[in-house]
Amino acid sequence: MSGQDILSRIEGEEVPGIPSFLYDTSLGTYFADIDVRDIYRNGFDAELSARSISASRKALGHDGVIGSLLCTDCRAFGAEYTYFMDRQPMMVKPAFSDPSALYEHSPNDMDTGSMDECMRSYTLVREYEPDAAIVATIPSVLLMAATNRGVEALLMDMMVDTDYLRDLMIFSKDVVEYVSDRMFNEAGPDLVVIPGAYDNIDLLGEESLTDVSLPDLKWLYDRCNGNGLDVILHPHGVLTSETGRRTLDLFIDIGFECIYYGEYNDHRTMGELCDGRTACMGGIDSATTIFLGPDERVVKDTTDVLDAMRDRRFIYSCSCSVDRGLDPDRMRLMMDTVREYR
Repeated sequence: MSGQDILSRIEGEEVPGIPSFLYDTSLGTYFADIDVRDIYRNGFDAELSARSISASRKALGHDGVIGSLLCTDCRAFGAEYTYFMDRQPMMVKPAFSDPSALYEHSPNDMDTGSMDECMRSYTLVREYEPDAAIVATIPSVLLMAATNRGVEALLMDMMVDTDYLRDLMIFSKDVVEYVSDRMFNEAGPDLVVIPGAYDNIDLLGEESLTDVSLPDLKWLYDRCNGNGLDVILHPHGVLTSETGRRTLDLFIDIGFECIYYGEYNDHRTMGELCDGRTACMGGIDSATTIFLGPDERVVKDTTDVLDAMRDRRFIYSCSCSVDRGLDPDRMRLMMDTVREYR
């Protein structure tokens, strides 16, 4: 199969098998034998990013890949990170943990050498994997705000300081506008995924999700779609619960061409709720099935997902990102099971 099969499946066309996408944020560094610290310590290294993404695809054979391990660089606003040899950097201090720091920065501060390298990674991935679907990662406005402010502080702002929340969301929207413009003009992706870790009904509740999250999701969808790109939304939270179903309806009504659902959702129910309305993407929870095993469980859990999604507009993935530390042989077994499924 190839990346074109992902685009065809999203558009509702028949393809011979099950297309696959992996949101690989560091697993490929294992296959490429790259020290993760070398990618990020001096800004960002496009060559190492692209080599990691390519090595993972060559080892596992999925059809769609992200174009860069980096999508934004909050260090431009003062965020601090700890770096590790074998996993992604961990933020230890959000940029706006002191709320006054927001007013000391401009969204244009994101215009850094790291972002130049981020865009160059897309070009290199296209060169290394010409038949893959290249997916641009553009964060939701709420994810950008939560990353810069800190999740707990952001939730407190929602309750007690709506003026500051407004300023933070405007700033974050301007950052997302900058990032998306560069993606459209320089990266040349085939489609977009919007990670929305905090666009989450279980975290926000219906009122905050509707008031704070949805308007900016609609704005970002329209920007991407207006540039000719199909958009995959990756919200967290249980969308197959009674409350989650109402949220899923709101997401689908925005127009997203695909919903990439996470763990704890019922696969068969997701397929039924999306049927005839939008494509869906999902799969096993790598944190349990792959990490814990054994091999028999990997085959069973993967097959159960594929059976539940039989005859749906479905793209296989893990429930969230795949990272270094997951068993590479079980990842291969999972992908072999997807390819062999009929």
